[in-house]
Amino acid sequence: MTQSKVLTLSDAVRGMAALWAVLGLVLGVLGGCAAGDVAPAGEPPVVNARVPARQAVVRDADGTIHRSLAARRAFQHRHPCPATGQSTGACPGWVVDHVVPLACGGTDSPVNMQWQTREAALDKDRWERRQPGCR
Repeated sequence: MTQSKVLTLSDAVRGMAALWAVLGLVLGVLGGCAAGDVAPAGEPPVVNARVPARQAVVRDADGTIHRSLAARRAFQHRHPCPATGQSTGACPGWVVDHVVPLACGGTDSPVNMQWQTREAALDKDRWERRQPGCR
């Protein structure tokens, strides 16, 4: 007799976070190249602007990563809050998340941002902190 498992929303969120993180790592390894982009022999790869490239992370002496308020505002302007529909102000229950985390080499730009529920963001953050190369 087989036993089936009921998936909860939390299980689904963890699965999606893992999928995004793997996608981010794959994109990071490709150095910002999209699948199918091939450069002629001896030339640098073609960079796809839709894919966030890896970057050096700028940190304070205490290890804090600097974030761009202008990039966040640009993201919010293009993608209004899912809860309120507004392009400015608070967004109750939601946070702006970096698809490829800054600590893993993701860019602090609107192309690397997404809306995420607070609960999903906490789950994703916990998972990302355990990944090699992320701090």
